[in-house]
Amino acid sequence: MQTILKPRAYEAALATILLLCLAVFFYKTIHWPLVGDATLIHYVAFLSDHGLKPYQNIGDVNMPGAYAIDWTVMHLFGDGVLPWRLFDLALLLIGGGAMYTITRPRGWFPGLFAASLFALAHGRDGIAQLGQRDLSIAVLLLLACAALFHAHRTPSPRAEAFIGLFAGIACTVKPTAFPFALGLILLLALGEKRAGRNGNRPILRAIAGSLLPLAAVALWLSYHHLWRAYRDTLNGNVRYHAGVARHSLGYLLSHSLSPFLPLAIASVLLLGLSLRLSENRKMQWDTVVLSVCTVLGMLSYCLQAKGYPYQRYPFLAFLLLLIANQLSAALEWSRCERILAAVALAIAVLVIAPISAFKAISYDYSEDPFGTALQQDLIHLGGPALSGHVQCLDTFSGCIGTLYRMKLVQSTSLMYDEFLFGPESNGTIARNRALFWQQLQQKPPEVFILSKQLYPNGPDTFDKLLRWPEFARYLHDNYVLFHEFNPTQLQNWGGRPTVPAGYRIYIPRDPTPHPDTDLFEVTSFPNRLGSQNLSTP
Repeated sequence: MQTILKPRAYEAALATILLLCLAVFFYKTIHWPLVGDATLIHYVAFLSDHGLKPYQNIGDVNMPGAYAIDWTVMHLFGDGVLPWRLFDLALLLIGGGAMYTITRPRGWFPGLFAASLFALAHGRDGIAQLGQRDLSIAVLLLLACAALFHAHRTPSPRAEAFIGLFAGIACTVKPTAFPFALGLILLLALGEKRAGRNGNRPILRAIAGSLLPLAAVALWLSYHHLWRAYRDTLNGNVRYHAGVARHSLGYLLSHSLSPFLPLAIASVLLLGLSLRLSENRKMQWDTVVLSVCTVLGMLSYCLQAKGYPYQRYPFLAFLLLLIANQLSAALEWSRCERILAAVALAIAVLVIAPISAFKAISYDYSEDPFGTALQQDLIHLGGPALSGHVQCLDTFSGCIGTLYRMKLVQSTSLMYDEFLFGPESNGTIARNRALFWQQLQQKPPEVFILSKQLYPNGPDTFDKLLRWPEFARYLHDNYVLFHEFNPTQLQNWGGRPTVPAGYRIYIPRDPTPHPDTDLFEVTSFPNRLGSQNLSTP
């Protein structure tokens, strides 16, 4: 096998295939649309530019760092679809550069291997995962880890500060990054001790770097007088949201490694062999760091407990680095280890990578039945004049995304109807209902858009209104159904094709009957918005 397998030539051949898969993925998906969670955070940034404030006038549950990233991208590069797609690709490239820096002592191949598989895994997860918060967190933590390796190899005050800075920024996006920040600082201390250096100053620099983003968030909240609203959001909506749609540990573990289970098994076997054959039976420094970061990534994934593909990204990024190092090193070992590593690498490059690229390019981004139909209806009802007079009763179906594309401001602060149609006995639901009801009385919307979906556990029918009977009666007494849309064509944005959610549009009830039907003639609403007279179908 030694004469047949030349590790460097083998790696070059595998790298060529990986780069071809990446090129196809990047080229074929460059026009993926802006959908999913990104539209929600974009909409918050849009509302912020119109004088509204998160947590106070906008009922969102994301952390300030998530808004800061989206707002920065939107204002530097534009708020359209292409800038966000390019931002997503830029994250993958930056993360790949950090992976190369981390694995550089072992050659060029491990970093390329890990970065390529990570990018392709992100692509196969689907269109809705573009620019996800956990992708930004994963890249920030990779940069922090790269700074840690640089500081360990060549003592550098700047690198030590960057460890904390990048980890601190990640903490402002999601609190699940806090264990990473603590872990990286402890690893810095361990590395200084192993190198026989005084670790006090490096640790202080890393801590100071981590405090800068947190201080910036604190100043922003103070400047906009949002501390109380932020605290109430954390104690109310954030806590409620974190407690719903949680899966068991078994479910999380079974979905965490897809599609890299064979590689993980091979890597564990090789790691065990390396420890058995090693004289001192100690892990090398890079293996220790990457193993700790992989465990912290799994902890982040399990803490969120929702099992969404993008929540694995910090875990997958470091797991793939660990696998890449182990498999690449094993190509230089004895016959048995070389064969195992070569087979595992072949499975990754000849099976997992092409299948992932094929899945990514097979998603159909041209069809958005929900958004297309809703936008046409809203244009018919007044278009730009609806701003400030329209209200979504939806969470993830696409209503907020449609309002964002049309640049329409909602009537109330409600963003997600999961906070209205949840269990009536829950205090957070009761408080959200009271606030929403108060805002309805102050400024009744001219248009209600009710989606068919209810996050997280349904019912995915319009019967979700029955979970709040008082509001259902209010809607029946004061509004009339203008249009109901129930798509039948499948939508393939990731995973299995599904039928998109439907929606209903309600507009104010006119007491004047239509002469030819039992329905009401809709005259007052369009006249108020300067549009043509319409009647319900």
